[in-house]
Amino acid sequence: VEDGVAVLLASGDLTFITHSASGFTPMGSPGIVEESQGKTIQRVSDQTSLAFIKDQIGRPLAEPDLGILALATYTDSSLEHFFMRASFRFDMLAGSITTFGNIPVGATIRVSGADREQLLQAVSDCIKTILSSGFSPVAAIVISCAGRKWLLNNCGGEEVKAIQDAIGRHIPLVGFPSFGEIGPFLKDDNTYTESFFHNATCVICLLGA
Repeated sequence: VEDGVAVLLASGDLTFITHSASGFTPMGSPGIVEESQGKTIQRVSDQTSLAFIKDQIGRPLAEPDLGILALATYTDSSLEHFFMRASFRFDMLAGSITTFGNIPVGATIRVSGADREQLLQAVSDCIKTILSSGFSPVAAIVISCAGRKWLLNNCGGEEVKAIQDAIGRHIPLVGFPSFGEIGPFLKDDNTYTESFFHNATCVICLLGA
């Protein structure tokens, strides 16, 4: 369907559990966003954004890094859970980076990257975390960022297989690639963080008991 939005609704008693995972690994030192405008981050920890990133990865950014290099973004001091912001544009003259979503001034960020194995391991670990709570799934809904496919070999088929291997191939699964995902993180005590708008992330919701 072009120029449309698909909406899935459910009513009645419904038991579910959900979790989010990216597989991106933060590297280097954290920085504080000091200046941003919309989706463009201009200054981080007394440097231009690109200078900060260069210090963390040891080299200047280049076009092949677009969409692959991302910023892990923390909104609290615990630095436990982070949502991803994938790179969209580098302004070499201004030293700024534009991402696929806003990063608020005052947020802590870390430069992050991922490879194919890390992406697939993340979805497996995500489901293992859910199932460790004792939840018994009867169906699954999976929303996965289209940008993750850039790092996978076959447009996401590997990711679907990893999810089915983790929950069991007898469990019905529905989902789609998205341009941005919304969901919380499942905490150790089986409560949730707030819901975040994510980039480069897979949000998994299991229905069951």
